[in-house]
Amino acid sequence: ETAAYSNIVVFLERFPESPLVMDAKFWLAKHDFNTHKYDQAEKRFLEFCKEWKESPQAPVAHLLAIHAMMYQEKYDDVITETAAWVDAHGEEDMLADVQYLNGEARSKLLQFDNAVFSYAQAAKNAHSEELKQRAIMRQADCLYTLGADNPNRYEEAIPIYKELLLIPNQHR
Repeated sequence: ETAAYSNIVVFLERFPESPLVMDAKFWLAKHDFNTHKYDQAEKRFLEFCKEWKESPQAPVAHLLAIHAMMYQEKYDDVITETAAWVDAHGEEDMLADVQYLNGEARSKLLQFDNAVFSYAQAAKNAHSEELKQRAIMRQADCLYTLGADNPNRYEEAIPIYKELLLIPNQHR
C-alpha cells in the first residue's frame, strides 16, 4: 500500500473527530476502487453513504459502490442498490448512469425486457450524447436478443440500429 494510504489510516485512528474524516474516508474508498479492491471499495462507499447521507459526495459514493458491485458481478445487488440510489438521490445528474448500470445488471441476468426499459430511461435522462447513444445501442441489443423468441422484437431493434448508424461521430 502507498504511504499516503497508510498515513490516512493512521490519521483516522488518531483523529476520529476531525472535520477531515469525511474526506479521508472518501479518499480511502476511491483509492480502493482505483486499485481494483472492489469489495473493500464497495464497503467503504456504502459506509460513507450511511454516515454522510446529506453530503454532496453521497450520490457519487453510492454510484461508485454500484460500479464496484458490477466489477464483482454482483448483479442482484446492483439492481437493489440502483433502486436505493434513486430513492435516496432522485433526480441527480447521475440518474442516467444509474439507470444504465441497472440495464447492464439486468442484461447480465438475462432480464432483457427489464433491461430494455432501463436503457430507454438512461437514454432519455442522459447527460451526454455518448451515454445516450450507448444506452440506445444496448437497448437495441436487448431487443435483438429477445427476437430469438419473438420476431417482433427484431422489428423493434432494426430501426434503432439504422438510426444509430446514421449518426456522425458516434461513440461506439
